[in-house]
Amino acid sequence: MPILPFTSKPEDVVKLLKLIPTLEVPAHSVNTAYLKTLGFSQSSSAHLVDILQKLGFVSAGEEPSDIWKEYVLGEGRGQVLASAVKAA
Repeated sequence: MPILPFTSKPEDVVKLLKLIPTLEVPAHSVNTAYLKTLGFSQSSSAHLVDILQKLGFVSAGEEPSDIWKEYVLGEGRGQVLASAVKAA
């Protein structure tokens, strides 16, 4: 059975998904250090990176993916997120 990413603070997932569209697409890695600059704790940041990777928002190399970029554009943001969850 595959191990799925999780967090003990699901509200941080919601907070991050609301925050992403207000940010510029990062030109660097989306990693724990980056998420800490956005106000997330070290432990929460680690879980959030795993969740973003599972959803396809971040590549295995921790770079923002095309899904991240589509989500930022705002057109059909809900559909982009729904497709990412379905694919995960």
